Amino acid sequence: MSTALPQPSPAATELGELLRRAQGSAGLPPAGQRALVVGVLAAHGALAWGLWQLDDVRQAVQAALPLQVHWLAPPAPTPVPPPPPTPATPRPLQRPAPVIAATPTPAPTPPTAATVAPEPVAAEP
Repeated sequence: MSTALPQPSPAATELGELLRRAQGSAGLPPAGQRALVVGVLAAHGALAWGLWQLDDVRQAVQAALPLQVHWLAPPAPTPVPPPPPTPATPRPLQRPAPVIAATPTPAPTPPTAATVAPEPVAAEP
């Protein structure tokens, strides 16, 4: 078994060479590279905004969006019905407790103290 890697095709070598040359950024300073990236992003944003203004594009996106979401999202789980409630066990009937009342005490008799009439005061002459 050989551990040598297979040789890349000539097209792959040409593509690799092309990519190495493109990474040089054509000698742009960092500010120029940032400006280039911002310009490309702005152009793409303007193009997307312009396409979104067309009714046909808007309708096509609205028709395809639920389909894409359906592909990405997992299927919703089927809800499991809750188990039926268990019947409540009837409580044993409790008889009301008998009313235990003490014998009523007789009402106290009103005091019967003898009242003495005051003696009449004699008038002075």
